[in-house]
Amino acid sequence: MGQSLKIDIPVQISALSDVTTKVEEFCDAADIPMASAFKVNLVIQELVTNSLNHGDFGDRKPEISLSINCDGRQVEMLFEDNAAPFDPFTETPPPDLNSDIGERPIGGLGIHLIRTFSDQSSHEHIDGKNRIRLISPVE
Repeated sequence: MGQSLKIDIPVQISALSDVTTKVEEFCDAADIPMASAFKVNLVIQELVTNSLNHGDFGDRKPEISLSINCDGRQVEMLFEDNAAPFDPFTETPPPDLNSDIGERPIGGLGIHLIRTFSDQSSHEHIDGKNRIRLISPVE
């Protein structure tokens, strides 16, 4: 039997600490090895931070939620927000990984990490929500 977690995330950067704690507790309960748990938590932190810092919620009351499921072989994450439609996988340019770190433009590295730490990633905008689905292996 797998483990599941669902969180409605308050739309404030201070909520990130609580989300991180809940994800760590989930990973412990699901017996996810430390290296995989680190990747899952980093991916989720990037998604939450990007939504909080860059999401265009317009005049809508911001809503962010996260669902995580683990069957022992893989972790499936579903991140949703009601910001304006934005597909980070097609609308974010790849980061410059070759230049000196001081010369690199800001942006894109978080999405690069999300892609790197996930076997599968997808975005869709349905019912007024961005839905990012990620699947990461448990290693």
